[in-house]
Amino acid sequence: MDDSTLCNCLNCQLKARWQKYYERSDQVIREHPDAYRQILSLLDEVCENILDIEAYFNTASRISGLLKTMGPGTVFFNYFYVHIDPAKCGDVRYFRIICRDLREQIRALNQWRRDRRRVHLVQRRRPGEGAFRT
Repeated sequence: MDDSTLCNCLNCQLKARWQKYYERSDQVIREHPDAYRQILSLLDEVCENILDIEAYFNTASRISGLLKTMGPGTVFFNYFYVHIDPAKCGDVRYFRIICRDLREQIRALNQWRRDRRRVHLVQRRRPGEGAFRT
């Protein structure tokens, strides 16, 4: 058993909740890689470029539709879907800030994903040493 199941403190509960969000998010990214790439692209566009006020509604609607595709229980959905969608609580005044925050959450998720996977470099050996080495 891991320590989070033995301890009932708030910190351990929050860590366990984030672990579930990250695991679900990782699964959804593998199920919807195109939607994930589109989210990243749109977030970069919003955060790095000037967004005309007339383009806000369409851009926010596209991002929120993609976030809805990712579904509940993910780092994408629980807070960001409601606060980006202009038909819900989305507000043009906070749009760029929320997109930046979502981008930071995605960076943290990607770091978690990298840390979870062990990658081994497989190299060919020189002649006479055998087939491969790690």
